Order: sequence, then C-alpha cells, then structure tokens
Amino acid sequence: MALEANKKELSLSTNVFNKPTELVGINAWAQLIIQLLFLKPGTFPSIPRMGIGVQNYEFEFMDAAIDKLNEDIPRQIDTYLPDVPVESVKASSVNIQGKQVLLITIQLFDNGVITTVVAAAEVKNRLIDFDIGWNN
Repeated sequence: MALEANKKELSLSTNVFNKPTELVGINAWAQLIIQLLFLKPGTFPSIPRMGIGVQNYEFEFMDAAIDKLNEDIPRQIDTYLPDVPVESVKASSVNIQGKQVLLITIQLFDNGVITTVVAAAEVKNRLIDFDIGWNN
C-alpha cells in the first residue's frame, strides 16, 4: 500500500500555469472511484464491463436501484481499482425538499485515517446532477 500512498492522477482542470491539475493520494483515489461511478459500461471496447453508469439506473424504483448499486460498486472497485484502500462503500437515498437524492458514501483508509467521500446525485430523464465532497 506504500506505493499507492503516492498515487497521482491528472484532473481535467488546469492550474495557474495552465497545466493539468495533479491529484495525489486520497484525492486521486476519490477521483478514480467517481470516474468509475459515472463511466458507462462499454465506453472502452477493450474493457466492456468497466464502469457503473450511475445515470442508467432506474431511479423511479429507488430501493431496487440502491440494492443493485450496493452490489455493483464494490465489485467494480475490487475488479478495476484493487489497490485503492476502500474501507466501505454504501449507496442510500434521502429526501431533500421533496426530491429523492442518491448518496454514495465511500470511506478510504490511508495511514490510519479514514476519509469519507460522498457523491450526491439527482437523476432526471437519464440526466444527472451531482456534487462531490470529502473530509480530510
């Protein structure tokens, strides 16, 4: 796990020098997991089963979608991101101002510290509106 502590991942944003932003450690791991959550299976023909495609779940049937996500997310992480130190992953839903919002809570373990990453998403007509936050 020592090598993974130095994990680096490039972001699609740029820094003040107009170079790609580099994410390190927990931030890089979180970015990889979030990308896996929103990647549609079949995007990469050479790895057709990679990706969860959160936006494709039937959120009209939230309980069934959550059960399926709670099966699919750990399986995808174990398969495609086996070196990421995931402590736990849980999908759930909350009602906010009359809207069902999907919460995906990911706990990452690094050097004795657990960091929680939460992706909150509302899906309407296969379009997804989401926000991501984590504690350090």
